[in-house]
Amino acid sequence: MVIAFKRTGDKKWVGKLYERYAHLVLGVCLKYIGDRENARDASMDIFQSLFDKLKTSEVLHFRAWLYTLSKNFCLMQLRKGHRNVSMDHLNLQASYEETLQVKQWTELKLNLLEEAIGLLNPEQGFCITQFYLKKQSYKTIAEENNMDLNTVKSCIQNGKRMLRVHLSNYQEFQ
Repeated sequence: MVIAFKRTGDKKWVGKLYERYAHLVLGVCLKYIGDRENARDASMDIFQSLFDKLKTSEVLHFRAWLYTLSKNFCLMQLRKGHRNVSMDHLNLQASYEETLQVKQWTELKLNLLEEAIGLLNPEQGFCITQFYLKKQSYKTIAEENNMDLNTVKSCIQNGKRMLRVHLSNYQEFQ
């Protein structure tokens, strides 16, 4: 949608982004601003600013970018004096933000890993999932699925190699 908006300039794409991400932006605004009405106003201001910001910004991961944009907008509103907030509260929020960003980064990596496992041949994907995600031993995988032990070992080894190849294209895994 971001690429389509940049290419065409059609406002309907920002509308689709609004439909998908309005809850995220409103949640961020509520967390920082506190007051529901002011948070709604801030959310609308943020989405209004997307028309200009998307044209000039390089956006690789839209959800994370929008979250940061929303957080910064709210912090600017707080600095302007729209709400009196202590530094302890802001430090607590910053710590929370770092934790949330780590969780989002981890979620992104897990989604990419899941996608890469889906690209493996079915036998490799199955063995990788059983061994690494379900913590089953080679022997258990072989016995419960009527497979040869060496086949299981080979599938896991080859699957790991193919995952490295698939994931080497993503900056997150470099």
